[in-house]
Amino acid sequence: PLLISLFLLVVAPLLAQDAPATPTPSAPNKQPESEAEPRGGAARFEASFLTKRFQERFQGAFEKALGRKLAAPVEFVITDSMGMKALVEAESGPLGAKLTDVSPEQFLAQSRALSKAILGRLRTSDGRVVINPETFQAFGKLYHADCQGQAFLDVVMIHEAVHAAQHQERSLATFLGGQTTTPAIRARLSVMEGHAQHVARAATLELGLEASFKLLVKVASELPAELPAAEREVMRVLLAEISIPYVQGETFIKALAIASGGISQAEERAFTSPPATIRQVTRPAEYLNPPQERIEVKPLVAKMTEKLGIPELTASNIASISDAQLRAALALADPKLLERCVKELNSCVVMVAGSPQGQQGIMVVSHFASAQGAQDLLEVERQVLAQKDKDFSRPDSPYKITSLEYEKSPFKGIAGFTSERTVSVQGGSVHVYTVVLQFGDWCIEAFLSNVEDAKPKLLGFLERALPIL
Repeated sequence: PLLISLFLLVVAPLLAQDAPATPTPSAPNKQPESEAEPRGGAARFEASFLTKRFQERFQGAFEKALGRKLAAPVEFVITDSMGMKALVEAESGPLGAKLTDVSPEQFLAQSRALSKAILGRLRTSDGRVVINPETFQAFGKLYHADCQGQAFLDVVMIHEAVHAAQHQERSLATFLGGQTTTPAIRARLSVMEGHAQHVARAATLELGLEASFKLLVKVASELPAELPAAEREVMRVLLAEISIPYVQGETFIKALAIASGGISQAEERAFTSPPATIRQVTRPAEYLNPPQERIEVKPLVAKMTEKLGIPELTASNIASISDAQLRAALALADPKLLERCVKELNSCVVMVAGSPQGQQGIMVVSHFASAQGAQDLLEVERQVLAQKDKDFSRPDSPYKITSLEYEKSPFKGIAGFTSERTVSVQGGSVHVYTVVLQFGDWCIEAFLSNVEDAKPKLLGFLERALPIL
């Protein structure tokens, strides 16, 4: 929820300001139905034209990539942003009602705002693909003018047609329904989107649409170039999370296709026995051959959080961190060292606490398959903090470090370090006290922001909480 909120604050307004002032009409264009190609390469948003175009030009390559015949024709309809919002609201309501980690109101609000970024979506009530031309126009300004071209629309049509094919075999509403947490929904979304990307990649390769498919991948996994530098650092971690169903989801389906003997077998396996967690999506080997034992880190972090004892803060969330999030958050470190670290990672869990006054506490607990993995993360954390200190010292940085001090680990027999810094930003200042510790196959990073007497309070918390590990 926190990550989605950041998206709503930063990217959604960009989409809104670039959208056309007047809705795109749903009525057919005035171009004659017999016209084979849109003039000048511009996308032609007409339902009957798109339906016919898919059937006559793409369905053969599509079914070859899918590994089976379509059970029924794929039909397209055109809507505008208001229509897409209404569709999202109608289909998100039943999903949000069953969630335990976010309120139905929050889930609906997030879904409603994210509807601004939807190019196309399957309508589960009738199995038709709904296309919103306004989003194509907005993406044409945010990413590349080619997002407004027919070739890009063709690729989106092929991707969305996979969802139509999925829905013909099984109800996607039922596939997503019944889940009680947002990570569980996202794991199943990774099956849907990963399968759609895998099939679309193969079909567009045969159809000569590789460049437009790469543009679709860019839209799904990269930030707009015009995003201000200060926001890019925050949004980089967010986008790594949002793009998992598309990027890691495709890798997951590819691994299943190799292990299962083909894409149709992979589809059946993934939808019949979907991954339970995002970790299984990002590590398909563990889905294919589940390990016998693993320490459950989240319950341990919950027990540690009970020892918080910092009156200003209330723990608000405990969540797992995916490999993609970790890579994005620590991207400033040496890439080889970071990859070695991620490879050894068993689980990474974050606890977030805060106050209405803006005070914040965060603790990240990571468990590894070996002590070497934990030692590697400790070094990665050193490198990232050092690079951030360097970046904050640049003349063009919006952040300025006004005080900075590092010390060795305050706990006997535990490796690590502490740092204390004051950073000025936009006329204000933020005081942050950080502790990074490593012992055995565990690594912990914790910090307090703008909390009075942060050092004794954080060290006192860790002294109470560490024995639980």
